[in-house]
Amino acid sequence: METPRYMSSWMQEHLSALADQPLREICLPASHDAATYKILKGTFPGGTEGNVLTQTKTIYEQLMLGARWFDIRPCLWRVAEGNEVWATHHSTDTGAFGIQGGITAALDVILDDVNRFTRDCAELVVLRMSHYAHLEVIDESSAMIYPLDASTHGADLLAKLKQLENCFTMPGSNDIVLQDIKLNNFIGSGRAAVIVLMESGWINDTTIRAHGFFTESQYSVPEHSVTRMQSETEAGLSTAYNIARRWVGEPDPDAGNPWSVLNLTAQEQQHEFPFTLQSVLASNAVIGRFVIDDIKDDKLLTLALTVTFHQLNLTRETPDEPVVIFAGKRITDAAARDVIPTAMLAHTTIDVHGDKLGGDSWPAAPWPKSLGVYATVPLDAKYWPGLIQGRWALAGDHADFRRDILALTYNSEEGLKTRPRGGVRRLDAYYQFWRALMEPGTYKSAWTTNCSDLIPMWESHEAFRTAQAEEGALFSF
Repeated sequence: METPRYMSSWMQEHLSALADQPLREICLPASHDAATYKILKGTFPGGTEGNVLTQTKTIYEQLMLGARWFDIRPCLWRVAEGNEVWATHHSTDTGAFGIQGGITAALDVILDDVNRFTRDCAELVVLRMSHYAHLEVIDESSAMIYPLDASTHGADLLAKLKQLENCFTMPGSNDIVLQDIKLNNFIGSGRAAVIVLMESGWINDTTIRAHGFFTESQYSVPEHSVTRMQSETEAGLSTAYNIARRWVGEPDPDAGNPWSVLNLTAQEQQHEFPFTLQSVLASNAVIGRFVIDDIKDDKLLTLALTVTFHQLNLTRETPDEPVVIFAGKRITDAAARDVIPTAMLAHTTIDVHGDKLGGDSWPAAPWPKSLGVYATVPLDAKYWPGLIQGRWALAGDHADFRRDILALTYNSEEGLKTRPRGGVRRLDAYYQFWRALMEPGTYKSAWTTNCSDLIPMWESHEAFRTAQAEEGALFSF
């Protein structure tokens, strides 16, 4: 997969701005269960594509789309008696049906993908190894699980990981806190860096560090996640769907499976992405990792870069500077950059496409491009002066910014007071009521403070309405 340099080498593209930022302030695009893009061997009945696959692109393709943090789950796979190889897995102990799931991409293939990428792109890549397993999956019966021995199997896995060509190491690795190291220290020399993080417990920390790797406790940052796991009922329905289609001879028994992980993921992303950037603000955390399933276009990179450059603005004490990311590319031309924030803050509508943002830098992109924006309400505005608003939309959409919470007060003058720079104290309050407005239905207030006279006011298609309710009451939008 070929992608523009601003996607495949986004760290180098933005190094002049991000070089002095510690890793904890850079929101890395992250891949959940990254190696589950194929099944080498699945169990019966539950080890189907519908139940196992959470990704559809290889590790190399995910890297080219901008992903930089990977959730890898190594498994020593007993292929046959006397024949064991390192792969990855997605498996669950179901109790009644034993271990169900599948053996996914081979570890050699993953390491080759990372090496291939880092030979051409001087980027930082993080591989987190966890959920270690030793499984026998020979036929379609449920898997057999075996113990892992640290002295033999552990040494073998560590030796295997030494195939990585650009591992990042530093003297005195026992005391290193990776998230405090500046990006420039990783890739400023023009060479790629690969951090290997290993879950502690099975292999002791001293052995991990002696091999030049790191324990996961040495890189700890808040994350934002938009993922979707199957419920037990959904997994059962997905399995039944697969069995029924296999019974009648369908060549692709999971095609159109409404309960597959990938289908549920698509629904979750469609529902959550429009709210995600405002949700990040409401969390009041510096996000170091943005995790999703099914990385197949620019959406993850667009969201992660929007968060990254907003956090950079806060560090530089320039929170009023708009952040606009389109199709994974940062819009820096002031005239083009201000088009979307102007529409947002004026509560108008606008068509989202490249022509409004200074031109389309990748017209041949094989997917609908996405847009991420942070903009600050001017300090002289009547409503929410200093409030930072985050919005996301797909290119081609008719983005409608007319529906918004214009004011939110309680206890008369003891409402949402402003910060010294004009920001709103309760970003979580704005987010919860704004989301409730955008999701028609009923919203239950969950305030823990005394909100005896909570009055939300919002604008909907140029209509202005007011509602009152006691604490904990229902607000019907």
